[in-house]
Amino acid sequence: MNQNEILLKKTLSNVLGVGSDALDDDSSMDTISTWDSVKHLNLVLALEDAFSITFTEEQTMEIISYPLIKLVLAEHGVSFDI
Repeated sequence: MNQNEILLKKTLSNVLGVGSDALDDDSSMDTISTWDSVKHLNLVLALEDAFSITFTEEQTMEIISYPLIKLVLAEHGVSFDI
């Protein structure tokens, strides 16, 4: 796991109140009970701050799962390769 993935898991863990070890490719708004609309907005802001990026409005709507967050971050040049 590279530094960007560690930062992503830490950010998700802090905002959603779940253990970082519980986050994987199956994690989504449907599988994490604390991930509601308010937490989603907090997550958007926290990710933008953590990775020094700005999501488009469309991207804020797309990032509803762990794999989709990684995909959108990759669009901003964030690498998850080891």
